[in-house]
Amino acid sequence: MLAYIDHALYRGYVESIEKLEEIFHKKPALSITLVIIDVNSEERDKLRKLLLETWSRLTGNKVLIEELVSLTHGLEKNIVSIDKFRRDLIKIFSKHDFHFEDLSLLNIYMKTILDMNVLDLDLVIIYENPQLVINGYRQKPITMPGVLLRREVLVEYGRGRKFNLEVVILIQRAKRNLVVIDWSSNGLIPYTPTSQSLIDNFEVGDPVFTSYYNYGVKLRSSIRNYDKVIVPVSTSSYHPCSELLREVPILNLPKTLKEREIECIMNYLRRRRVHVIECIDANIDIIIGKCLSESESNLLNFSRM
Repeated sequence: MLAYIDHALYRGYVESIEKLEEIFHKKPALSITLVIIDVNSEERDKLRKLLLETWSRLTGNKVLIEELVSLTHGLEKNIVSIDKFRRDLIKIFSKHDFHFEDLSLLNIYMKTILDMNVLDLDLVIIYENPQLVINGYRQKPITMPGVLLRREVLVEYGRGRKFNLEVVILIQRAKRNLVVIDWSSNGLIPYTPTSQSLIDNFEVGDPVFTSYYNYGVKLRSSIRNYDKVIVPVSTSSYHPCSELLREVPILNLPKTLKEREIECIMNYLRRRRVHVIECIDANIDIIIGKCLSESESNLLNFSRM
């Protein structure tokens, strides 16, 4: 398997179920930051069982978990269509109390079983940015089009601090034929409609949110429908053009990854016969914004000729 955990208590690759079991046994809360990249068929059932055990320990929402798991397997077996999955997902969450962890672990479970999460079904889960909240910036209600469900959930965020965060499930409304494949999270994106990327030296901006909110990109988690991908790396000086971005998705990875870990991901993609196009190392929203501004400037100059 190829996965990683991006948490202050553990940050790095996990390449075996045994290692994951060890981590989750000591700190089950770390499971909500697990990002699955690849699981082979031999490991899938073991990981499925481990996730269900950990999920139950964390939230205890037995009926909710059973209904979500049943719905996921219905999609796996083509018994449930994507449209019905979306409708039933909202119905299930509407009738149950749920935790932030339920949303995270649903996406992780889906990724394990289906190699996709809600992003690939044209949904997106947006939540209040906890870094903004603890610094006194409340930005609710979350005002975005396409809201299917709105709820406040209790979140524990570092050193036992607990507070309610607003969460919304949206239908994606892409404005452009640009695709971001997000491997920095498990389908939950912090609401950060602010021009400030730093508050009290803490990084609060989120490039995936900004790319969706400002530029109307499509968000996905799965690479399986693509044979090319753009990857920002520190060793490249190449600036992709807007034409390339319309044809090839750009991959978003956590900034905490080391160079050798990014190289490991690129090698994995190459083994899957995905052509990797390396580009300048910058936040994807900056890359996208620069490409679009240059494209619009070129169109304006052309119209004046």
